Amino acid sequence: MEKGILNNVKAKIEEEFIISKGINYVDECFNYELIFQKLEDFIIKNLPAKYTYHSIDHFRDVVVQAERIAMMEKVEKSLVNDIKLAAWLHDVGFVWGQENHEETSAEYAKFFLKN
Repeated sequence: MEKGILNNVKAKIEEEFIISKGINYVDECFNYELIFQKLEDFIIKNLPAKYTYHSIDHFRDVVVQAERIAMMEKVEKSLVNDIKLAAWLHDVGFVWGQENHEETSAEYAKFFLKN
């Protein structure tokens, strides 16, 4: 594994990492609802309370609005869960801090989706 943000992310959450091993993201049996619940639980447990805007309510609202827009735009139904997954992951970097949270979110998403 490359040195950098992923090592910090993995080290910080190693014991609490969302268990997705054995679930292949491109597998037909990828259980989106289970993953959404695990992401929500992870965010609730690990997101610092000091964030008043980027709270769990923000994550939930982004997911709802992303799904609403996807439906309004008539996005293919098979892609809506991918959009919701991206919405859950979009600001997860705040778990590790505000600075560079976008990059941390992207790195965590790559790491999460590989495992």
